[in-house]
Amino acid sequence: MQFRVLLSFGRGGQLSLSQVQRPLAERVPAVPRLRQRLVRASFGCGGPIWVDDPEFDIGDHVRAVSCPEPGDEHALLDTALSVITTPLPRAAPLWSAVLVTGLAGGNCALVLVLRHPALLRRRGRRRGRVRRDPARPPRRPHRHPPSHHHRMRPATPVPSSGPACPAR
Repeated sequence: MQFRVLLSFGRGGQLSLSQVQRPLAERVPAVPRLRQRLVRASFGCGGPIWVDDPEFDIGDHVRAVSCPEPGDEHALLDTALSVITTPLPRAAPLWSAVLVTGLAGGNCALVLVLRHPALLRRRGRRRGRVRRDPARPPRRPHRHPPSHHHRMRPATPVPSSGPACPAR
């Protein structure tokens, strides 16, 4: 799942690429997922894991594009659609910010695309439990008392007849 946001800065709101990169670069260290990428674990060792990207560069994630003429709302939405439908590279942290310049009236916009990291973890599948009517009290799961069939028996020592793994 991705979050996609289009922020339009009207009334002559001009931004430069450095004005977008600077605050993001300052905040990235506080959010580890923004500088981490997913790496596949070896077969049988679980799902993908997050690791810091040693080659992280803010310039790879924040870029600028020019909106085609006439620079109106329709052209902006077409440009934003092009940005959000471009897949994020799997070899890098899963987010991007694109400054759209050349809008009518000297305006600009920012398109943010962020892969939601909580949904990439196994626990993320439980997110549906959060989406509930706040007026209704939360349901408590029905628990059956444990039966004697499901209780674990104490371990009994196994007589040793030699080493567990023969030497080769």
